[in-house]
Amino acid sequence: MSTNTFFPSRIRRYSLVMCSKTTDNQLKTRSMKKAMMFSMALLSGIALAMGQPVKQSTIDITVRFAPNQPGDTLYLSCNPYFFSFMGDLNSNLIKSVVGRDGTCHFKVPVQQPSGRFTVSKRFDLDTNLIPNGKMKTMNALINNFFWDAGDQLVVDVKKYASSGRNQISPNYDFHYSFSGRGALKNNIRFKVDSAYFHQDFVYGFFEHPFTDNFQYNDVCVNRIKAAVPVVEHYKASLDEFYYGVIKAEFFYRDAGARFRHMRYFFEKNIKGNQQARQQFLKKYEQSLAEHFSGSEDPNSVEYVNFLNQKAAFADFLVHGDSNTDRIIESLMADYRSVTKDRVVTLALEGKASANFNVLLDSALAFARDPASRMRLEKLKMRKSGIEPFPFKLPDQTGKYVKLEDFRGKFVFVDFWFTGCGGCTGYYQKVLSKIEHLFDPRDIAFVTISTDTGKALWLKSIKSGKYVSQQSVNLFTEGKGDKHPAIEHYKFNSYPSFLLIDRQGKIMAFNTEELAKRDPDNLTRVLRAAIEKK
Repeated sequence: MSTNTFFPSRIRRYSLVMCSKTTDNQLKTRSMKKAMMFSMALLSGIALAMGQPVKQSTIDITVRFAPNQPGDTLYLSCNPYFFSFMGDLNSNLIKSVVGRDGTCHFKVPVQQPSGRFTVSKRFDLDTNLIPNGKMKTMNALINNFFWDAGDQLVVDVKKYASSGRNQISPNYDFHYSFSGRGALKNNIRFKVDSAYFHQDFVYGFFEHPFTDNFQYNDVCVNRIKAAVPVVEHYKASLDEFYYGVIKAEFFYRDAGARFRHMRYFFEKNIKGNQQARQQFLKKYEQSLAEHFSGSEDPNSVEYVNFLNQKAAFADFLVHGDSNTDRIIESLMADYRSVTKDRVVTLALEGKASANFNVLLDSALAFARDPASRMRLEKLKMRKSGIEPFPFKLPDQTGKYVKLEDFRGKFVFVDFWFTGCGGCTGYYQKVLSKIEHLFDPRDIAFVTISTDTGKALWLKSIKSGKYVSQQSVNLFTEGKGDKHPAIEHYKFNSYPSFLLIDRQGKIMAFNTEELAKRDPDNLTRVLRAAIEKK
């Protein structure tokens, strides 16, 4: 499946002084005013962390981005809780049209003390994938910044001159300057991010994440060293809550890639050496704890994801593989309170366990964190034994196909999009090898693409890289991941898989058995389902 990974950074040398138009003295002055105006909210760190309701308020966000033209549309997603699970910031989009003055304005009612927001835009990109050489893609223009109830933010966005037309990463290609009520925390956040992302990785540590004595070599060490003095410089200007979150965000970023390289190192250098294995098991966890000590914060998604990845790595070290059920059970045993709620919820929304229904019900029984409970309730849509979303989507000819058309046979659904490396890998290594082995009277192979351009979707089908032309290939009518058939399941990665039984009920959703890159395994799984009486 596609996951976050390390990519070589496009290094630029920017002075931190230029990262914001706001001077240090202005930041400190605004901090004092903020402390007076919002003292009650800031005294309650618990309210911020748990998302306890406040008297209904509003937030105002005005965006200025030079390339915008009057009539263009921007899209705001505003999560109701500060802690945002994967995909939360892409739901409930609010549209606003750019005015004659080049600005776009959003006014949103809120009932929580704080949260995060993202503003997205449709960008025109050059491509050789379709005949006219142009395609539109929805991408974050302003990604995952902070709001407090009552904020009145003005955000000036500029694209760096060194960034090309197709370079639209919020981390590398845009400069942000915030003003108005609530600007302080976001200007500091941007300064810290700029320091972090414009340093390079230590590439030698990719292959050697541990020394000969099993001390941790962090590939992000130069990035962290650049970010730490910035956040420490502004520590007195930030309330403790935001200081902790901002620091944890950069300390624990890219956890999946970090632990993936640790796994490669272990398999290559240690697994077959019993003595080295024993020494590694004794030292690696202590080394990680020493490296990350003092930066833990359960209000950071990056930190909670790190705990998940760490548990998966520990399970692999003990058992030689990673089992989702074991990992979730260990998380339930190892953590308490809000950390437990969030780390278990994040694990449940990833690769589904064999006992998903039981583990989800268990999590709903103990979870008290509102953000976690909201996400867990949404995950009920993935439970086996319930009815799936009753999609009705067009195929390559324009004919609409309904889920109920397949009643009486099994349905294997592959969710994918053009450009997804995991999607083409799964098709080439698994689905392309087995589809012809099954009688179409027993099972239908259906694909649903989240591509927003029909021409691109059709070209990808014809390429044979992602799907078979013999499958039932369906299009989400240009709505992409905003189509109800996609939003219903709250995907956090692609490809994703759904197996529906003859009675039209979910049999399995994104389980390890479905996702494994092994055609013989999937053949066994599907044959067992078909032959089961």
